[in-house]
Amino acid sequence: MNDVSESPAARAAREKAAKTSPLLLVVPAVIAICVAAVIAYTFLRDDSTESVDVSAIEADEDGVADEASAVADPPAAVELGDMPDVAVRFRGVELSGADLLAIATGATGVAPSPQALADQVTTWLLVEAVTDVLSERGVEITDEARADSEASAIAAGVPTDTLAFDAAVELQAVINALNDYARDTAATQDSTVELICSSHILLETEDDAFSAIDRIEAGEDFADVAIALSTGPSGPAGGQLGCVDTTTFVAEYVDGARASGVGVTPPVESQFGFHVIDVRYLGPLVEGADESLTPELFATLNEGAVRAAESAIFDEVVANASEAVAVEHFIDPSIGTWVFPPGAVQAPAAAG
Repeated sequence: MNDVSESPAARAAREKAAKTSPLLLVVPAVIAICVAAVIAYTFLRDDSTESVDVSAIEADEDGVADEASAVADPPAAVELGDMPDVAVRFRGVELSGADLLAIATGATGVAPSPQALADQVTTWLLVEAVTDVLSERGVEITDEARADSEASAIAAGVPTDTLAFDAAVELQAVINALNDYARDTAATQDSTVELICSSHILLETEDDAFSAIDRIEAGEDFADVAIALSTGPSGPAGGQLGCVDTTTFVAEYVDGARASGVGVTPPVESQFGFHVIDVRYLGPLVEGADESLTPELFATLNEGAVRAAESAIFDEVVANASEAVAVEHFIDPSIGTWVFPPGAVQAPAAAG
C-alpha cells in the first residue's frame, strides 16, 4: 500500500456500507447456485456422516469409569415413503417428491439427509427462475446447448439415463447460458472505470504544502519539488503514481483531484498528510489518456473492468431469480422453507 492507497480498514468499512443495498442483500443467492452446481454433480452432501472421535474413558478418584460422548445422532436419511406427492412448484412447473429423491440419490444410490434434499430444491428453483429471467431477456436454453452440456455431467460421473443426469445437464446448460449472457452484455457496455493519472507531493503540514505550491508556481518542475520535499515513498520517483482506478486511492485524494480538475491542486488533506496533486487526467478509461497508461496497462485495466461488469450482470440475474422465487413458489413443508435473503431452502429443524 502506498501513501494514497485506501487502507484495509477503510475499504472494509466502505464495503460493509455498500452491502446495505437491497440488491446486494440478495446477491448471496449467487453463492447458493454455485454450491448447487456441486450438489447437482454429486447429489449428496451429508456432513453428518463424518466420523467423530468418542471421548476417552477416564477413571475418577474412586476408580469408577465415566464415559462421555458428544456425538449427536445424525439426521435420518430421507426415504421414498417420506416424500410428498409434490415437493416443489414454481410458476406452474412442479417436481414430484419421488423425482426429487431420484435426482438427489441418482449419483450415489444413497438416501440424502434432509438438508441435502433441501439444497437440491434450491438448485431446482434457481435453475427454473434463472431460466425465466434469461428468457425475459431474449435468451433461450436450446436442445443444442443441453447436448453440449452433457459432457460435463458425464465427466462428473453422473449416471446417464437418470433424472440426476438430466438435472445436471440442465443446470450446466443454464450456467453456460448465464455466463454467455453476462459476457456478451458486458461487451456492449461502456466501461465504468474512472481513471486518475497523477503525481503528488506528500507533506506533513498544510504550510509545507503551500510552500511546495509556491515553488511550483515560481517555475520549478513538479517532479523536482517532489524529489526534494515529498515524505511519501513516491517522492524519489518525482511523485509519479501513474494511472489507476480511482477506487484504489483514499477518497480524500480523489475528491480533491476531482474538485480541482486537471492541473496542480491546493493542499488536500488525508490520513497520510497533505497532498499537492498534479492531476494529468481524471475521467473514463480510454486509450492514450496519459503517457503512463501503456497499452499493457490499459489492457489489464480494461479486462478487469469487463470481468467486473460480467460479475455484476451475473449477480443481477441471479438476484432477480431469487426475488422471483420469494414472490411465487411452493415447497412442501416437509422439505423445507425458502429463506430470503439469501435465497436458499432450509430443511425443517430435526425433531427433539
